[in-house]
Amino acid sequence: MGIGVAIEVKANVIVLAGEGIVLAVCQVTHWQFPRTKIAFDCLLVTISVILSLCFLNGLHGVREGTIAAALLVGIVAKFTRVPLDKCISLK
Repeated sequence: MGIGVAIEVKANVIVLAGEGIVLAVCQVTHWQFPRTKIAFDCLLVTISVILSLCFLNGLHGVREGTIAAALLVGIVAKFTRVPLDKCISLK
């Protein structure tokens, strides 16, 4: 997923909602995309855990894969950006 996100952002095409809101925040605040993506994904997972505990009386739908994806997609996108910049020049 991280490689796909990096390619999607680098290509400057229409992005999915998860990356679109992060890109909008990055444009307004001038924050770096990978850090903002990790923070946003972790925020969404935290909200999911809280809502699951409140409304379902237990932790449902959030497991180790969800947490790993929230942390690792932004990290993989960050490290994929450098090789993409060298291989692809889209201007």
